[in-house]
Amino acid sequence: MGLGTDGARAMTGMCEGLTGYMTRDNPMLVKYHCIANKLALVTSQAADGVQFLVDYQSVLTGIFYYFKASAVRTHKLSDIQTLLDEPTLKVKEIHQVIWMSVFIAVQTIYKTLDFKQDKDAKGKGYQKKIIQHDFIATTFLLMDVLPEVSQLCLMF
Repeated sequence: MGLGTDGARAMTGMCEGLTGYMTRDNPMLVKYHCIANKLALVTSQAADGVQFLVDYQSVLTGIFYYFKASAVRTHKLSDIQTLLDEPTLKVKEIHQVIWMSVFIAVQTIYKTLDFKQDKDAKGKGYQKKIIQHDFIATTFLLMDVLPEVSQLCLMF
């Protein structure tokens, strides 16, 4: 019998963790850290070492909360997506523990996000950030890399 876990202490602890309980019942248990989870952790930690990517992720998180705070803004985004005949995607929050959340958030920015209709200061601030050449280049770069990493994660 084998057990693949996410590596959290609650799962891997030999005394009180799931692995410990299962090993006491079956000493031949094969234990391993899920490779898909390791891939997600490695890519996340690698991005944490690059300040620009940390800032980029901060902008994505801010955009999520910008839309989350207003049903009107979310409805405008949906209208724009419908008008452009694009799939209706919601702005997603980035979670360190949820696999592929960065990919989904970047994909939404890449496909549909448009702040041109917003008049408030926050909307204008995000509009200025997302039209910068480095933000656009990073979005396109990530859309070249993240689908492949996500596919690899799904294969594992």
